[in-house]
Formats: sequence, C-alpha cells, structure tokens
Amino acid sequence: YYVVIVLCLLSSAYFSASEIAYNSANKLRLKKAADEGQKTAKLAYKITEKFPTVLAAILIGNNFANITGSAISTVIIMGMVGKENASLSALIATLAMTVFILVFGEIIPKILAHQNADTLVRWIAYPTAVLVILLTPVVIPIMLLIKLLSRLWTNTQEESPTVTEEELSTIIDTIEEEGIIDEEQSDLLQSTLDFQNTTAQEVLTPRIHMVTIDIDDDKDETEAIIRSSRFSRIPVYEDSIDNIIGILNINHYYKERLTS
Repeated sequence: YYVVIVLCLLSSAYFSASEIAYNSANKLRLKKAADEGQKTAKLAYKITEKFPTVLAAILIGNNFANITGSAISTVIIMGMVGKENASLSALIATLAMTVFILVFGEIIPKILAHQNADTLVRWIAYPTAVLVILLTPVVIPIMLLIKLLSRLWTNTQEESPTVTEEELSTIIDTIEEEGIIDEEQSDLLQSTLDFQNTTAQEVLTPRIHMVTIDIDDDKDETEAIIRSSRFSRIPVYEDSIDNIIGILNINHYYKERLTS
C-alpha cells in the first residue's frame, strides 16, 4: 500500500511538472532545436503545438493518481483506527493526502518545472507522448465536447491573435537581456512595432538637413562628419547628393579602423 501511495505522489508530481513545463517552455528555442535535428526537441515542439489535447491527458492522469492515492490512504488509516471509525479514517486520510499532494505533487514540481521548462520538456517528451496515446480513447470525447463548447463561445467572441504587440515587445526585451541581440538591434525591432502609428513626416528628413558623406572625402573629413552627427548610419553619395550609392554603418566603420 505504501509503495502505491509513493507511486501516486510521484505520478502526481510528474503530471504537475509536465503541465507547467509545456505551458512555460520557449517555443522559439524548441523550434530552433527541432530545426537543427534534435529528436526530443522535435517531439516536445509537436506536443506544445497540440497542448490542449496533451493538457487533457495530463489532467486525467493527475486526477487518477490523486484519487487513487487518497483511496488507498483511507484504507491504511481505516486499518489503524478500525472500521467502526470510517468517517474519521476518511477525514484523516483526506487531510494527510491533501498536504502531501499539495507540497510534493503540486507546489514543488511546478516551481522546479517552471524554472527548467526548456530542458524538462525534452526529458519527458517520450513519456508524455506515450501517455497521450494510452489515454486517447478518453481524451477524444472530451476534446469533442470542448470543441463544441468553444464554437458556441467563438460565436460571440473575436478570435485573439497568437501573439499580441505587448507580448512581442516583451520577447524582444527578453532576447536582448539574454544577449541574443544587441541594444541597437532591439531598438530597431521595437521601433517597427510603432510603424502603424508613425507618419511619413515624422521619419523623413528634409534634403537640406541630411547628413551625408561624399565618397571622395578623406579620413579626417569623414570622421569629422561622424563625430558631429548623432546617427549610427550615414548615407554615402558620389558626385551629387541625389546619387546615393550606399550607407556607412558607424559601428562597422570603427571596427574596421581598429582591426586595420
């Protein structure tokens, strides 16, 4: 009996961790790893793409483990206090299992899973896939019912976008903090989110106010223009300012100067 209770708690911990891990995992990283040929990443990414179905299987398994553990603990307590105190046995077993499930089957697994979601989803990809296959006969009717109810709901609700503008902005900030892109690239991406609210007048520079570099300017003249401007990129022209032949990236320019 005690072994079964421990197995039920471990199962509950697994299901709880799976739920949070697949809900918290970074899909962009998973897709990148999947595109690179990592098998567990491919399977984990497929699971995240079908998360509603997987979630149904996880919740069914979790409830089965919790109910089984509670029932067996009631039998154990009843053997200790006697069958004549069945109500007391049920109360003690319920309280004890609630504490154990809450701490070891819910809180601890979910916190750890959230902190290590990207790694965990790969470790548990195959067991989760097997679980979904085994519970398919139970999951299918539930998903059909959900689909029916969702149709009734979507009749009165507009479909929400996959990623909102605020979420996209947060993603850009996150990948900048992680060093995937630099500050300049982040600013450029953030600025694109404001394009729909930006008029041409706000971004265009009058010709007479343009800062440009003549292709024939020497090093001193070029660097004087760079120092006097606040731009990271400056148009380069030949013969006439109307004949723009390229853009000088200031960062690249100084990197070349340092290496040479």
